[in-house]
Amino acid sequence: MNEFTTPFKAKTLEEERPKDEGKILTLRVNNEELQQIIAAGKFLEQKKLSTTIKQLAFIGLNVIQDKKINRILQVLFKNKRNNRIQGFSDFD
Repeated sequence: MNEFTTPFKAKTLEEERPKDEGKILTLRVNNEELQQIIAAGKFLEQKKLSTTIKQLAFIGLNVIQDKKINRILQVLFKNKRNNRIQGFSDFD
């Protein structure tokens, strides 16, 4: 058995690579959140968790920016805030 392995060799030169201004994020999720991401991945037909999270962020951003849906969310959050102020318990 060979104790030494060949190191990874890049197929492109550093100057040929696109200059990506992205950011690497470290994300910790609990088991419930992980199951939600996995379920969303199945719905989106996406096996990679990182791509699932990116697609969910894209979808969520579009939902929030849509004027009609944004108005619905404002009404829902206003109702929830008013219920809390008036002492009503959460609805299940």
